Amino acid sequence: MRKSYREQELSQHDFSDQNLSFTDFTEANLVRANLSGAKLMGSNFSEAILWKTNLEKSDLRWAFLKGANLRWAKLEGADLEKAKLEGAKLEGANLEGANLEGADLRWADLSGANLKGAKYDDNTILPISGEEAQKRGMVKK
Repeated sequence: MRKSYREQELSQHDFSDQNLSFTDFTEANLVRANLSGAKLMGSNFSEAILWKTNLEKSDLRWAFLKGANLRWAKLEGADLEKAKLEGAKLEGANLEGANLEGADLRWADLSGANLKGAKYDDNTILPISGEEAQKRGMVKK
């Protein structure tokens, strides 16, 4: 059975290292929550508030993060392969070393985001040019 935390107040909750794949977090408040190392494959975070949330080394492959507020989120080493991040707010987020291969970031705001070492490929849809991506330290695979 799929878990649902839809529209729930979960700020500062500790979900670290838990298997929450295919969980519904739509419009949930996860401000400053700890999801580091969590398995979140295919989970839905559409319109969720993940401000300053710790998602370091989490598995977010095929996750839905459309319109999510990820301002100042910690996403170092996170696996976002084929994740849907259209319109996500990633200002100031730390994506150092994150895997963005095949991810869809169209209309995402990457203002001030740390992209050093973040991996992308020909299937990644970025809101910035490939030249800008490389200037900001991203690595094309």
